[in-house]
Amino acid sequence: MPEQARLFDAAPVEWTPETLVVSDSNAAAWRSLNRWKEWPCGALALIGPTGGGKTHMAAAWRALIERETGRTVQPLVVDNADRFGDDAQLSLILDEVRGRGGPAVLVGCGLPRDWPCALPDLHSRLAALPVAKLNEPDEALLARVLERLCKARFMKLEADAAVFIAQRIDRSYRAAHDVVVRLEALHAVASRPISVRIAARTLRNERCVTSADLFSTLDAAPEAAEES
Repeated sequence: MPEQARLFDAAPVEWTPETLVVSDSNAAAWRSLNRWKEWPCGALALIGPTGGGKTHMAAAWRALIERETGRTVQPLVVDNADRFGDDAQLSLILDEVRGRGGPAVLVGCGLPRDWPCALPDLHSRLAALPVAKLNEPDEALLARVLERLCKARFMKLEADAAVFIAQRIDRSYRAAHDVVVRLEALHAVASRPISVRIAARTLRNERCVTSADLFSTLDAAPEAAEES
């Protein structure tokens, strides 16, 4: 029988400065966002891999500015700007931002110069935007991402299990999402936290590990070696 792993009293994480995890892989982007007064024309593009926390970071940035300025500054976040689909409207947004000095963050995947755009003037303006890039996660951030993805699915991933998984999968947001979906499919049926043992079994079944010595460190975690 699958392990019991669902916690129905858990709640998805809010996108706030307090819940944002800043690590080596995203610290440069966070610093760029907080230098918003230096942006030319008041706008910046925040880019990075799908599922990499761009929307979370942009929302945290907006909340932080509103808090620090007492809402005298009204920051704008345009999510999925790379798929906005209305060149005229996006041009008007950039006009407004430039007129009031910003700040605005345009969130998307890939460089703004490569975003679909039929208006030459808009294409030039997008290409000129300063860019802050989120990189794939380092190990510490990947472990936190795993915990939060599980929490969003009302599962409790124990901290040592998150580290165990993070050390054994590709360091990418896609890999994190894939393994959490697998955890949910195999084990999320009731109310027990996901332990190292459950994580080890899932990785073995998933075959998503990046090295052949998946269980080389299990001697240091006896629980993981137990079989039900």
